[in-house]
Amino acid sequence: MSKQKSATTAKHFDDLPGSARVGSDVARVIFDVKALSTLWRWEKEGRLPPSKKVAGSRFKSWSAGELRAVLNGGVK
Repeated sequence: MSKQKSATTAKHFDDLPGSARVGSDVARVIFDVKALSTLWRWEKEGRLPPSKKVAGSRFKSWSAGELRAVLNGGVK
């Protein structure tokens, strides 16, 4: 996903349904994180819920609802 598309998706993050899948590029924008390794470290530490691979995809993602829960004060 391009940086511009990630930024646009992040801008409209609150409009996404809770079941929408959000990739690491969007998550980095939402959490204002520069390094991808920070997201994986946060996941390992429990600050982010576990990411999942959707069937047929090689990329991991989170549900928008799970990330909203983190933004509102806790994991899930």
